[in-house]
Amino acid sequence: MRQSTRGNSGWETGVPRAGRRIWERVDVDLRRREWRQQADRLVRLSQWLRPDERAMVDSVFGRGISAAKLAVIRGESARAMRRRIQRIVKRMASAEYRAVARWCGDWPAARQRVARACFLEGRTLREAAKVLGISVHTVRAHLSAVRAIVDALERKESKNGERRAKAGRSRGASGAGGGEGGVDRAAPEEDGVHEEEAAEARV
Repeated sequence: MRQSTRGNSGWETGVPRAGRRIWERVDVDLRRREWRQQADRLVRLSQWLRPDERAMVDSVFGRGISAAKLAVIRGESARAMRRRIQRIVKRMASAEYRAVARWCGDWPAARQRVARACFLEGRTLREAAKVLGISVHTVRAHLSAVRAIVDALERKESKNGERRAKAGRSRGASGAGGGEGGVDRAAPEEDGVHEEEAAEARV
């Protein structure tokens, strides 16, 4: 009697049911592991947030509290809490956030304060100007300078990535058929690549 494969995807066709169950368990385990890695990355990135935002990220991604439960604890609606968390994660995933967190220690003190207030803490121009006691025009000027720096850093990183990829292809071509010499090592993944996807899955 012919076994039906109805409802199965291509990779499942002809695979014994026990084998499919094993693969499904492995697949779920891998997805959970990937999720845990992304959550841990978000918690690490949250160290530059304001204390209240850092506490929210730690609650959801560090301790596994759902956005709905956290909303009840904080006296907010679940919908508003989800939106807040998604906005925070989107900020952490930005190139500006990562660049400021990594490089602003080398910038002039005034620029550091503006960059932290706007790109790390998520303040508006007016909020940053009020908190820092400077004009909106000054805040805007510093932000323009920071964006120019970030653009330059991204172009540099892009060129470095192209060079690494080219070198990897060269190693692969020269080492083809020669054991491990042809193995191409992938460039390490940048922080922030999957954070927004992880946030949407969690909240």
